Order: sequence, then structure tokens, then C-alpha cells
Amino acid sequence: MHKYLVLILYTIKEGSTIFCPHIDVSATLGKAIRLLALEAVYHLVVVDKNLTVHGVLSPRDIAAKLLEIHENEGFLEERVLRKWLSIPVGRIARKPAIALTRFVSIAEAAKLMYLNRIGLLPVVDNTGKLINCYEETMLAIHLIGDIRPAKRYATADPLTLSIDDKPTLLDALAIMVEERIRHVLLERSRSTDIIDINNLLLAIVRRPLEGTLLEKLEKYTRPATILPADIELGTIAELVTLLPERAVVLTSRTDGEEKMIITTRDLLKAMSEKVGKST
Repeated sequence: MHKYLVLILYTIKEGSTIFCPHIDVSATLGKAIRLLALEAVYHLVVVDKNLTVHGVLSPRDIAAKLLEIHENEGFLEERVLRKWLSIPVGRIARKPAIALTRFVSIAEAAKLMYLNRIGLLPVVDNTGKLINCYEETMLAIHLIGDIRPAKRYATADPLTLSIDDKPTLLDALAIMVEERIRHVLLERSRSTDIIDINNLLLAIVRRPLEGTLLEKLEKYTRPATILPADIELGTIAELVTLLPERAVVLTSRTDGEEKMIITTRDLLKAMSEKVGKST
């Protein structure tokens, strides 16, 4: 078995997956950032030319490396940023990867992902070669039509920055890495914006200058999709598969002050509770 792979064997009924976002182990972080943003996913399976799994890469891994360089260098001029973007993904991918050697039911895959706090679960053969995978966004499709209340699975008090504090792109990245989150909200005078980690990293790829990191966060945010807290889970599941930031803000009907956020990560818990039911 490949030295970077830890296999967990589950013999459960056959399931199906839709696609598996993956990237070559020699590809650069710059390419990975573009692929993450293009596919609107938060994990890539890192493979070699034989499709042997070497690990899994997330935008948080990429951002953490940038912050490490920033701490060591003290500044991030264009030369340093371009060097960071040219790092091979294999150098920072998380090893070992957790993988399956059998297909499982959709609900069981969600349960395994939720319990292990992962958003992507590769399926490999007995040599460690990638066959397919379960990815959290595509699993959300199976919740469409679910009538359970969405707020049961939402995260209360999402991290919210104020536009009055003039947070920068670098501020937001540092918060996301430290808090292990993918989204932050930005409170404007009469509205709420949202930004995800993929789009922050993409901004750096497009303009790899220290000035980009110090730009105001508001330049990169977009209006959040806000819905009443009593909405059904199935409606949320359908929306997050369409929204590039894969997140919806829920708010109370009364004053709108109490906010929650629900993401594809939260939907894994909802899906995991469907084990034993029809999927």
C-alpha cells in the first residue's frame, strides 16, 4: 500500500458518486487555487500520474502556508508571493489521506465524513489508485426535498466583521485559518456581505502583490443570500449547490438581528442522520 495512504475498510452496500476534484502532485498552489475556485469546492485529492493518492489539499492548507511565509519574511512582496504560488501541492497536502476501499451508501459516506471532520472521502483500489470520491457539495444534492428545519443544523453567531473596522484581505485570511472556517460575514450599514476563502486566495493569484493583501475586504465580498430561519433543509441544500460560496445566512423573521450560517459542512450532519433511511 502507498506509504501516504491510510485505508479504512467498510463493507457496506454499493453507492454512487458524481465527480472527484483532483490535482497532480506536481501542480502548483496557484493552479490549485484556480481549480478550487472554478469547481467551487474546498478539497482536492492530490494524485500522481498513476492516480495514486498522496493526500488531500484544502484552501486552508494553502492560506496557512502563506501566513507562515508572512510570519517568517515580515512582508510579502511580489517575488515572495510568486514563489509561494509556485510551490508544488504535494509539499503541503495533508498526509495520510483517509480513504475507502469500497463504495458505501451516500448517508454512510456523510456520516464518516462528519465524524472525521473531512469534506472529501476518496475511494481507492487495493493499490491506492483513485477510483472516485464522495464530496460534500455533491452529497448535498441528496437533501433536496428534505422537510426538516434548516436551523437545526445551522451554526449560530457566525464570525462577522464590521466595515467600520476596515478589515483587509489579509485580516480575513488570518481569521479563517485561526478559526478553521471558510466564510466570514461583513456587516455594512444596511446589508450583510459574505466572502469565502477560495475567492480571497483567487484575488491573490490574479494580482500577486503585497498591496492586494492590504486591500479592504469589502472589495471582494458579495451580498449574502439571506433567508428566514424557519426554511426547510431541502431548499438550503438546493441553494448551496448553486451558490459559489456554498453558504446561506439564516435570520429571524422578527428583527433580523439573530443570524446563523449554514454551509455544506453543516449539511453533512443532516445527511449523516439519514443512515438507515432511504437515500
